[in-house]
Amino acid sequence: MLIYNYKLNFVIFVFLIQIIKVFGYNYQGSTKRYETVEVETHNNYLKTFYLDENDDNLYVGGEDWIYKLDSKNISNLKQEFQLKANNKDADSRNPKYHNHIKAIHPFRDYLFVCGTNGNQPQGWILMKNFNLTNDKIHWETKNFGSDYENSVTSVIVKNDDENMQLYFATSDSKTDFVSIILSNLSIKKNTQSIEFKSPLSEYTKFRSPTTFIGSFVIGNEILFFFTERAYEKNNQEFLMSEDTFKKHSREYGRTFFSRVARICKEDSDINGTNWRTFIKARLACSTTINNELVHFNKLKSIYAIPKNDEYFYALFTEKSSGKPSGYSGICKFSKFEIKQAFNSSFKERIDDTNQTKDKIQKPNSCGKNLQHNQSSTNDYTLVESVINATSIWGFLSDDFETLVVDRPNKLPGFENISCTVYYVTLDKVVYTIIEKFNKTNNETVIKESNTIDFLTTINAMKISSKLSFLYLSSNENIIQVDLKKCTIFWSNHYLKECTFDPYCGWNNESCSIQIKKPEDPIKKDNGMSLLVKWRTRLLVVGVSISLISMCTCVRKYIIKKAIKEDKYKKRMKYIKTDIININKNNIKKDKKNNNKNEETTKSTEELV
Repeated sequence: MLIYNYKLNFVIFVFLIQIIKVFGYNYQGSTKRYETVEVETHNNYLKTFYLDENDDNLYVGGEDWIYKLDSKNISNLKQEFQLKANNKDADSRNPKYHNHIKAIHPFRDYLFVCGTNGNQPQGWILMKNFNLTNDKIHWETKNFGSDYENSVTSVIVKNDDENMQLYFATSDSKTDFVSIILSNLSIKKNTQSIEFKSPLSEYTKFRSPTTFIGSFVIGNEILFFFTERAYEKNNQEFLMSEDTFKKHSREYGRTFFSRVARICKEDSDINGTNWRTFIKARLACSTTINNELVHFNKLKSIYAIPKNDEYFYALFTEKSSGKPSGYSGICKFSKFEIKQAFNSSFKERIDDTNQTKDKIQKPNSCGKNLQHNQSSTNDYTLVESVINATSIWGFLSDDFETLVVDRPNKLPGFENISCTVYYVTLDKVVYTIIEKFNKTNNETVIKESNTIDFLTTINAMKISSKLSFLYLSSNENIIQVDLKKCTIFWSNHYLKECTFDPYCGWNNESCSIQIKKPEDPIKKDNGMSLLVKWRTRLLVVGVSISLISMCTCVRKYIIKKAIKEDKYKKRMKYIKTDIININKNNIKKDKKNNNKNEETTKSTEELV
């Protein structure tokens, strides 16, 4: 039955569009879907994430506040807790007087929170429901992590159910040195103070500026990734005080180096002021960009996939002489090769008097009884072996900041293909790099995929492999990105994009998260394919009805117009006929009058 009422037709069309939207059809053609939750407080500097995948909670730390969100839907803000700085300038607009949350660590039902506290670093122990169990925990090292802009990395090492150790690395802005900090912390509720120790000698401290990137616990080792400046010449590292460094800076040159340092768990039980197992090795990453081999020195971000993955994934940047943009590159380092490098000999070092120190051939190894080992790494910390990376991708910009990596579950029927997805941030954009390895023919395919654009600059990024969500933070809001974007590939026109997407597969009818095995003879639609099929049918039906109705309305309008024109023509014809008849009658009357006048004239002449 045709619909002739154009108003009713319009209402039906709008109603069908709303149904299609409810069923999930993305009619705007967006490649990513995300939702945001706005944080009410001003300039929160949201930079610290902790994801509790067991309870589906996302904790976010910023300026003076901690937020607890539903990790499945961040628009559900469960709780928020204020931790203001304890000083008279806590309400100042200057961010250095506020409490910037630097670390959130879990243990049992508690959260250990570290903050700058307005240049007076402090810690809190909170229940996960945000009940405060400690008013504050005092730092013994006054300048430790006080600057909110300084780089910080920390990791918790659990010893038993009642004790843990906090390893914290950060820069000390007042002394121009950076130290790895060790604390023995009991998780009991009555913990009121933490005694921090900095067991590094003058020569094993890090030279300023040093930027700490990340820290991890691998077996019985604690690893720290960082970038530092050092002096090296003829494959020798110069062992100097900071004053001597300044005097010889022009002679020897000062270059950025990316390193990984190791401390053994057993080392924390040794009395004394020096680490016995502290050693470091150089990280080397290079990649080809526009047919040019680029060597990277500056580490920007480091990531390790949970659950015993065999690699560390790193983002490097490098300035380019003569080119304002510079370069960035993604590389991966084998955990096994890092462990092997720490077993190599120490690199030769020279002291302030240019005298070569007595060389120690081998560093201490983890897992041994270090209390009875008299050797020490007081002066030697850098090993000879350089840890080389496998190149993944390169970018024509040195402004990339953060890297996270995901390995989606293998899809049914494609068990021989492993996929790794790299997400990197650049200002307001997230770039996606997809790496696929086919075990059958040992072929690797790497390509850049879709970008995700935002309105604000990205400060930090976290990924949930379990939920396939990406979380990002800026100064004012938190963003959740759904990585399973299969529903946007709703027709076979997107077959190529769907099959390359690491979270999707083509099930002969539509793009779906769950796909059938090629040998599966059962042709049964799953929920996603039914969804795609029905929303496509709704769209076709809606458009068809609208087109038919529009054509009907246009036809009716044309007919009405034609009828009106026909009536007008007939009317004009009648009017024209009437005018002609009137003119004919007038002519006849004129002829009669003329005849009468002629007759009258003749009669008059005859009478005369």
